[in-house]
Amino acid sequence: MTSRQRLAVTLEHKKPDRIPLDLDGTGQTGINASTLFKLRKEFGLEEKPITIIEPFQMLGEVEQDLRDFLNAAVIGLWTKGNLMGTANENWKPWRKPDETPVLMAGGFVFNTIHNIVAKTPIDNLVALFDEFKKINT
Repeated sequence: MTSRQRLAVTLEHKKPDRIPLDLDGTGQTGINASTLFKLRKEFGLEEKPITIIEPFQMLGEVEQDLRDFLNAAVIGLWTKGNLMGTANENWKPWRKPDETPVLMAGGFVFNTIHNIVAKTPIDNLVALFDEFKKINT
């Protein structure tokens, strides 16, 4: 049974040959970027920064090589925007607090207390509001 057939059978409430695997089909079934980085390393796949497709939950984009390795049944269909209000484009290198290398969308501003404070560089604020304008126009 192919992964596609497996998923179709499951959605018909029938029993597949095994449970279909979904690592990043939606925001509810996504995988944290740190976990994804470790998983790639454990399976001997190329170590590279994880693209953050949903910064609110720090979800990483599962690439085709891992999907193929795991025979995953679901592919995420993500929109241009994300829950933080920025567009998923203009990727820039960044590190999570646990040192996981990631790529963040260009307009993303990280703050550990989740709001804008006096120490936030003005360039970050300008980039944030520029991204809001792009998404909302």
